[in-house]
Amino acid sequence: SFAAEACGGQICVSWTTATEKNNAFFVLEKMNNNSEFVAIATIPSQGKNGNSRINLSYTSADVSPDAGLNYYRLKQVDYDSTFAYSPIAVFNKEMNALSLNVYPNPNNGEFSVNVSGTPSSAVLVIKNSFGETIQELMISGTTQVKLDGVMPGVYFCMVNVNGEVISQRVVIR
Repeated sequence: SFAAEACGGQICVSWTTATEKNNAFFVLEKMNNNSEFVAIATIPSQGKNGNSRINLSYTSADVSPDAGLNYYRLKQVDYDSTFAYSPIAVFNKEMNALSLNVYPNPNNGEFSVNVSGTPSSAVLVIKNSFGETIQELMISGTTQVKLDGVMPGVYFCMVNVNGEVISQRVVIR
């Protein structure tokens, strides 16, 4: 098996081998803008001396996936340098990149938060510099926030959408 899926802003590519014989390593390749496959990771065989008769599972991550379609293939290389390619796995990363904008910054506890690239709504969590949650609220598009009774200092606005977390520091005077 060979598949690609989202995992916290990255694309995780995973595969399982039923058996391995003389397998030195795998090379995870990704298609670039010139329609050429380039190596993005090398993963050694888990089999003893490259041999195994049991299922072995592997995972590697594309830490900087492109917006849109991402194409991956696996090159399996033996100790004698012979190799074979897997079928191609495709993952479509949403075109809208998740972004968070807090303004004005610094402010007096009243500010606007704009989140783009999300579903219709998301949860905004505001934490102090000790990591304590000050406020949680549902937001959609641009939302006005008013923090009453907070001390001046540095706070963090965070949004988590499908495992991808973005944050922005906000200074309250």
